[in-house]
Amino acid sequence: MPNNPCIQLESLVQDAEVHRHGQKTADVQRYLDTHPELPQYTRNLTHEIQDKMLFHLANGDTTQEARLRGEVDGIRAQIDALHAPGNMLFSLLGEEIVLSYLMLRQCDISASRNYGQTSTQHVRRADSVHVRLMRSIRTLASIQKLTPFINVNIGGNQQIAMAS
Repeated sequence: MPNNPCIQLESLVQDAEVHRHGQKTADVQRYLDTHPELPQYTRNLTHEIQDKMLFHLANGDTTQEARLRGEVDGIRAQIDALHAPGNMLFSLLGEEIVLSYLMLRQCDISASRNYGQTSTQHVRRADSVHVRLMRSIRTLASIQKLTPFINVNIGGNQQIAMAS
């Protein structure tokens, strides 16, 4: 296996996708547990992509970039207010929502810059980005509704289920 942790993780994930059984999934979880730097590394990449998208959307104008960054920070603040700090799933979905929002803004800006010359490819791309954004928002909303349960088997047929 290569020395790059991201390539190793990608290989494990692909293997788990192909074989679809508990051992392969456990291998991925074990790898993530032994490499705690990977979530921060991916978060850094996400923020780097976000910064480049903001620069591109603002067309190099620092005032416009600051305004867009304010919009993104507002979205992120609303998402962060919905969950407890340290919840990785909410954090990942929040990042996905922000990036999808920026991609949708890019489609809108591109369409306005090329008014009258919009191709069907641009329309399909905007539609797929919109679907991606809505799926992320819907997934976040559905996860908020879930309450964690604790199932305790006392023995025999007695079982206690508690919502926390």
